[in-house]
Amino acid sequence: MKMRGFEIVKEEMRKTKREITLPTRGSKISAGYDFYSPIDIILEPNEKTCIWSDVKAYMQEGEVLLLFIRSSIGIKKGLALSNGTGVIDADYYSN
Repeated sequence: MKMRGFEIVKEEMRKTKREITLPTRGSKISAGYDFYSPIDIILEPNEKTCIWSDVKAYMQEGEVLLLFIRSSIGIKKGLALSNGTGVIDADYYSN
């Protein structure tokens, strides 16, 4: 049984054909994982966009994946997630 981790979305379901880097932890005691954008992008002030990660997460029952903007980017660049915090439930895998 898989404990917890990330996979690249199946080829036929992917939104981008770019190379995907799976999330990583900066160290064994990091609070979370770093996600990587498959595209380079420049946003103008007040501009919004959607960036597909083409990554899916698997986890145990009762666990949840929470997505937050990295604090240094939020503070220095003024970037934010449209919904504030992304919430991915354990049973969303392969949906």
